[in-house]
Amino acid sequence: SNESDTDFIVGLCVEETSGAEVCLTLGSQRCRYRNSWNNPEPLVKGETTELRLQVGQFGYVFPAASRILLLVTSSEFPRILPYTNSMAGPWEECTSVEALSKLKLPMLDL
Repeated sequence: SNESDTDFIVGLCVEETSGAEVCLTLGSQRCRYRNSWNNPEPLVKGETTELRLQVGQFGYVFPAASRILLLVTSSEFPRILPYTNSMAGPWEECTSVEALSKLKLPMLDL
């Protein structure tokens, strides 16, 4: 990322044969807390950082011809308030900045 902190949200979704997309479960991570809630760490701008996001448990029978989708975003308003992408505290006033991030997703064994 080009900023010291940002949010990532992942959703495991299904695209039904009708074209409708249904999100089955979500997970989120504020990057500063990726290793510890007690010791927030800024991202190193431009450095690759591994993130592991947990999504909720679910059970679902995928209909024939449906597709599994992985949604990756940095916003989930109104579930998560828009974030400033800085190391400012939750109640500190600061200017929001746009965080640009590149993702490298591993191959999934299904």
